[in-house]
Amino acid sequence: MAPEASLAKVKPQIAAGATIPAVSVKEDAADKSSTLTLKGKNVIIGVPGAFTTPCNAHIPGYIDSYEQFKAKGVSEIFVVAVNDTFVTKAWKEKLAPNGTRTIFTSEVLS
Repeated sequence: MAPEASLAKVKPQIAAGATIPAVSVKEDAADKSSTLTLKGKNVIIGVPGAFTTPCNAHIPGYIDSYEQFKAKGVSEIFVVAVNDTFVTKAWKEKLAPNGTRTIFTSEVLS
């Protein structure tokens, strides 16, 4: 299902204006983490596993619609996978070989 088709039906699980604590995540390197402090509107997509058939079908719609989300006031799009950093990075490169501003993270540390 295309993201824009499903957005109208999705109810936020975090109340508008609520604060989400800053967390440390790993994006592209296993030995480097960064702290995410979410500001504004963000889209966070949790997936059960990189390279799984449903996730391979689901995530490209978000990558392709990045600019549409930005136009609606979304600050960032995050894809959070349970896989390690190496697998998550390889999956991002497979789904977006020309690069993407969608942030793929793994291993939430705190």
